[in-house]
Amino acid sequence: MNISELTLQEQVRTGCRYAAEIDHTDLSDTAATTKTLTFDAGGVLGDVVDRVLIDLVTEFDGGATSELTVQVGYDLAAGTDDPNGLAVAQSLHADATPINTGVSTLAVAFLESYSLTALFTATGANLSTLTAGRARIYFNKISLPELRNINAE
Repeated sequence: MNISELTLQEQVRTGCRYAAEIDHTDLSDTAATTKTLTFDAGGVLGDVVDRVLIDLVTEFDGGATSELTVQVGYDLAAGTDDPNGLAVAQSLHADATPINTGVSTLAVAFLESYSLTALFTATGANLSTLTAGRARIYFNKISLPELRNINAE
């Protein structure tokens, strides 16, 4: 998995500041039907996540898997986690079914530290049978304390 801050041009085009690129090899090391990846562990009090885009670069496939979904949410330091609080299950692989990318415009303001997570769920076989696939999860995170400092200048 690769996490990057987007160029200014990419930020304008997507409305997001960061992207997590997830390859089938990030999932195929798991002999189970589910795996949670943490793609942003640095969330702090006062952050707002206001946009998540799921872009299917290459459809996932392999073995007897017939479907693969991803949902995006958060893991709170002390509060109640919500594994699909930012994007409900989006299909990344469905035999004989067209795939669309997913968009979330939900805004979540965090009152404690948190991590952003992606929960992948396979149907038909374990994730270890995946042989292809790549997706990007774009996300926009705004730090309210950072905004206050900009406005004070």
